Amino acid sequence: MKIFISGDSYLPLVGGAEVHVFELQKRLRALGHMVTLFVTNPEPAVEDVQYPVLRDAWSLKRAPAMFKRIWQHSADAELFHVHNPYRLGVLVGLVARLRRKPCIVTLHGLGLLDIPDNPWLYQQVHALYRALSLWCATHIISTSEDLAQVCQRYSSRAITLIPNGLDTHAFAEDQVTAST
Repeated sequence: MKIFISGDSYLPLVGGAEVHVFELQKRLRALGHMVTLFVTNPEPAVEDVQYPVLRDAWSLKRAPAMFKRIWQHSADAELFHVHNPYRLGVLVGLVARLRRKPCIVTLHGLGLLDIPDNPWLYQQVHALYRALSLWCATHIISTSEDLAQVCQRYSSRAITLIPNGLDTHAFAEDQVTAST
């Protein structure tokens, strides 16, 4: 399967969603899927050498050029997978809609949750990104029950719960002992 994955945040930044997206695309490729990964973190990571990534810095002024780049690189995509209903999710979701392809949005928190003390204008833009991303989704996955409950305020779509997992091999006793 040809899968177009996107994320507003990615390695070398380290956090739950960044590692999730890295591991997901790595494992999908290992299963033989063709993965195109597009992120708005322009800083390269050492992992990019083995697992290529299309990177672009987010800017509202650059949104039309990013849309065009996404359109070009997703020409043969059979499935779109957006991580976070946020800025990039709007562009990727619109491309998926125009191509009449399924678009999965996975909730990690970014874009779904309001940002405290954000100025009024930014709150409105944030709400627009969230609304459009979720509107473009054909499927929604939540990594927690709490995020699923929040999402239900903004979307009437069914939400599939897939809690974040743990790679027990990465934390095997012999691995921990060897590194100490």
